[in-house]
Amino acid sequence: IGYGGLVCQTSTCPPFTARKSSKILPNYVVMPSHYSMGKMDFDALHPVRTMIGTSDGASNPVMAEIFGKFDGPMYFDTYETVELIKYVENALVSTTVSFWNEVFMISKLMEDKGFKVDSDHIAKIVDVSPFWRSIYRFHGKAFSGLCLPKDLDAYVTWCMEELKYYPDVAAATRTVNNTMNNKYGVQERHAVYR
Repeated sequence: IGYGGLVCQTSTCPPFTARKSSKILPNYVVMPSHYSMGKMDFDALHPVRTMIGTSDGASNPVMAEIFGKFDGPMYFDTYETVELIKYVENALVSTTVSFWNEVFMISKLMEDKGFKVDSDHIAKIVDVSPFWRSIYRFHGKAFSGLCLPKDLDAYVTWCMEELKYYPDVAAATRTVNNTMNNKYGVQERHAVYR
């Protein structure tokens, strides 16, 4: 290709994507975004963290200079670690939403039996515990958005194709989300993670 500048991959991609791309583009880094859908503009300037993947996990001076000016810590690691962190994070959010969707469905079944059960109230009370990272637990509909459905599917596929491993929890999360979508529709409001 002959391009000598820095190339930064910001999209979520399966592990090994950056390593393969870096064979064609030697000055290649990966920096997946970590924005919550409800406040992308704010998160772009005030990231919870900035993760940058390089071939050997060492700091990249150009990226450090550009993104070191923003709020939040900056981490450098290998391509594969950074790519997997993004998938793991989105799979965990997907799993959390699906868990709360199961609570929602159980609450509805209890209501059908004549008991008053408020799944939103349950979520708020559970969220008070210091053991849980605060996440706005929206439930009652299937999760949607730009990242969660496609990243969860890609994560399951990647595990099966690249590792020959079937990720039961992630696959079950997808099943629960599909059930919610068929029965209650898709979530229109976006999650805010902090």
